[in-house]
Amino acid sequence: MTPKIIVTEGEMDRLLWSRIFSGIENIKITAGSGYSAALTLASSILTYHKKPVLLLLDADSNDQTDIAERYSFVNSYLGMSTPGAVFKIILFQPELETVFFEDAKVAEHLIGRSLTEPELQLARLHPKQVLQEAVSGNYNYRKVISKLNKEDLARLRQLKVVKEIQSFLQAEKDSLPA
Repeated sequence: MTPKIIVTEGEMDRLLWSRIFSGIENIKITAGSGYSAALTLASSILTYHKKPVLLLLDADSNDQTDIAERYSFVNSYLGMSTPGAVFKIILFQPELETVFFEDAKVAEHLIGRSLTEPELQLARLHPKQVLQEAVSGNYNYRKVISKLNKEDLARLRQLKVVKEIQSFLQAEKDSLPA
């Protein structure tokens, strides 16, 4: 099976996905240094290495029109790189940290206390901000990721978006045209 490559926007995103997908073979998780670098990296992999790519990006918005435009742009950009290329794009609305709040128990473990309903509602719109404020401005993404325990990882692996990623990673159609 051809290894599939996950491209993220940054090193911290790469660390999170490496924890979630630890033990899965035939994947490589690599990081760009921001949105533009991740796009360029994904395009280069598709063009020159001809390997399936999963591109994980922040939507950087909660506005559905903005998100649709970003998705359309990224899809067109990658599609022009290599016609017939095997790739998938997932945009996290508004940013990757939203996954921590998909399951309140994970968020509460990371923060170290129960969250109020208003905090959970705010977290859906501004997850990074809620994390930063909850840890009194002492936000360290590396520490947050290292705090994930086996139960947290099991809960994260049950999220719809993670199942969608797993489906792409396990897909039979895993080769690109020569």
